[in-house]
Amino acid sequence: MLTSLAFGYFLSAVAVSLLSFGRRISFTNALTISIFLTPISGLITVLNIGRSLRVSRYITKYQCPQCKKVFTEPHFICPQCEEKKLQIDLHQIKHLQIT
Repeated sequence: MLTSLAFGYFLSAVAVSLLSFGRRISFTNALTISIFLTPISGLITVLNIGRSLRVSRYITKYQCPQCKKVFTEPHFICPQCEEKKLQIDLHQIKHLQIT
């Protein structure tokens, strides 16, 4: 009877620890919390910790060095400065889009 309870306790701790994949907590840390505290407290901990950050892609933007305006569509010359009769070349900037 006692061994089946201990086996169930350990199995539930492992099941809670498997939920840690894709989150900012390791499997061993989640398992340690689930075994030494309780699987319920381990579950609360795992669910409260946010998901891992993943970089999905780079976004290319273009910035004018004169007026500091940022454009998402490609331009060779700043449209706002061009209205003022200035020919300012835009600088290409790459930003990380994090999901």
